Amino acid sequence: MADDKAAVWVITHLSTGQRLPREFLTREAATACVQKLQGLRCWNSGDAAVMLNHPDTPLAQRILLAAPDSRET
Repeated sequence: MADDKAAVWVITHLSTGQRLPREFLTREAATACVQKLQGLRCWNSGDAAVMLNHPDTPLAQRILLAAPDSRET
């Protein structure tokens, strides 16, 4: 549950344990975002530092920021 008591979904990158800095208002929105991110090489990294410095990371950040039904945490 978010600070404003809204029910939200969050995405955690299981390989690194990193929580993405967005909240999703529906499970479908979170799932759609993960499906887009899964194709990127940075998403498949098990090392958080490598993931953040990967050439695909700017694209992943744009996908995350543009994700429908989401908001910053």
